[in-house]
Amino acid sequence: TQCASTTSFAVNCNDAEVCDVACTTATCLSALTINMQSSSALVANVLSSCATTKRINGGSGQDLSITVQGNGIKGFVIDAGASSNLNVDIQAIAGLSGASVLTPDNGDATFSMSADSGMQLATVTAGSNAQSIVIDCTYGTGFTQCEEIYVYAQTAQFLSVIAGASAVVGGHHKQIRAWIYCPVDSAYTQPEMSPCVIDTS
Repeated sequence: TQCASTTSFAVNCNDAEVCDVACTTATCLSALTINMQSSSALVANVLSSCATTKRINGGSGQDLSITVQGNGIKGFVIDAGASSNLNVDIQAIAGLSGASVLTPDNGDATFSMSADSGMQLATVTAGSNAQSIVIDCTYGTGFTQCEEIYVYAQTAQFLSVIAGASAVVGGHHKQIRAWIYCPVDSAYTQPEMSPCVIDTS
């Protein structure tokens, strides 16, 4: 979908196996909304200045799978609250930078990356009764994969943020600069020792 106007524009993805949305025109829309109405996979490449307001809505009871490419989906609001599960594969540099993500109310959310600065300045908020949230920041050798992320996982059962040896959870010189709020009153028992795992080894 190529945007070319100053009005709001909605993309409704129904039964296609893959919904491919690209916007490469600067400042042409007041709002861009992508409605994932089935379990279609979304491949997104949206210039940050394409629209003032940018949003992805997951389908009710459907899995939401997003592959982030090209210009990424910087600054998007991703609402997967009604979705069954959420999987985000970030293949673009700073692909999810500044985005705000609501995970499924009753499902799992997984974030992985194969490009630098994948989730820099992003915010992840657990759904009302989220099960697990796994954020894997281990790609590359830089220190910015998950720099200054905010993770609000109080309502989740389990949270794992993995930095690994070559990437850290924010900051230079392997300092952790992130805001991470662990699950509260979780019923999680296994296989990890804790419902909140922050791995910087």
